Amino acid sequence: MCENLGVRGAFAFPVTVAGEVVAVLEFFAEGEMEEDPHLLIMTESVGEQVGRLIERRRADDKVREARDAAEAANQAKSRFLANMSHELRTPLNSVIGFANLLRKNTDGHLRPKDLSFLGRIAANGQHLLHLINQVLDLSKIEAGRTEVEHELVPLDRLIQETVSQLEGQIVSTRVKLLTEVPQAPMPVVTDPELLKQVLINLIGNAIKFTEEGHVIVRLGTDSSSRRPVWIEVEDTGVGIPVDRQAVIFDAFRQADDSTSRKYGGTGLGLTISLSLLKLLRCDLTLDSVPGRGSIFRIVLPQPEAVLTAGATDGSAAAPAWETPVVTR
Repeated sequence: MCENLGVRGAFAFPVTVAGEVVAVLEFFAEGEMEEDPHLLIMTESVGEQVGRLIERRRADDKVREARDAAEAANQAKSRFLANMSHELRTPLNSVIGFANLLRKNTDGHLRPKDLSFLGRIAANGQHLLHLINQVLDLSKIEAGRTEVEHELVPLDRLIQETVSQLEGQIVSTRVKLLTEVPQAPMPVVTDPELLKQVLINLIGNAIKFTEEGHVIVRLGTDSSSRRPVWIEVEDTGVGIPVDRQAVIFDAFRQADDSTSRKYGGTGLGLTISLSLLKLLRCDLTLDSVPGRGSIFRIVLPQPEAVLTAGATDGSAAAPAWETPVVTR
């Protein structure tokens, strides 16, 4: 039959992947062929290259399948967390609402002891609601459903409003909550709600981990233009060891297990803050010394005009920071 096809010579080489024959290379000739060692070596090399190509393609397919599976699992997790958080918040808000309604004691039937118990129910409900909201925020960020709405924002007013909102957390503590904000800084274009949420997380953490001393929120501006350049939150709290400073930005992680046991929390505040700042095109830096405190600095994005007009070789002069005015 081979003679009818005009074939009088042939040889073949297997293509192997991980010791398994996955294909065979076959070569045919019209005339009789003598054994040629160089041709055999070259053909064998071709077989090896084809085998490596198939092996690499299989590996790429496995990586792609694993990535798709991981993305699907992550989306499913985010949907589950979002649905679960919503389902938990609805009855929890009801519990908090009825507890506060009973605390009014309009009929005067409740004893002081009963009112104290209702106060604990409301306080613990609020704490649990805060934790649920953090989980919901994280799931929305991971699912890509966090919307950014830019507008012109006076940061001095935003900082003062945020600090005033958190002043209740330092009642009955030995911590002073202060601001250092220059007068009449330029407004910036950002999302005030997302930036305020980040500040609440950073300031709340600073208060939680500071037993004595101060928590200061500062606004740094360029001395010539009065354009806000950074916002930092400084505390005199427990501080964070250098080898743990990267870990605290991971979800559900704190500096160590003893920190979680002593201070509580989900370990999501910094994870959410970092993710929100990325959406706002801001950077977040940390300078901390154990036993002396920490400084978290939000580096605000430069206006597009500054970015396009600046030197491309990195020789642009650094802005001079204005010394803020201390206010209370």
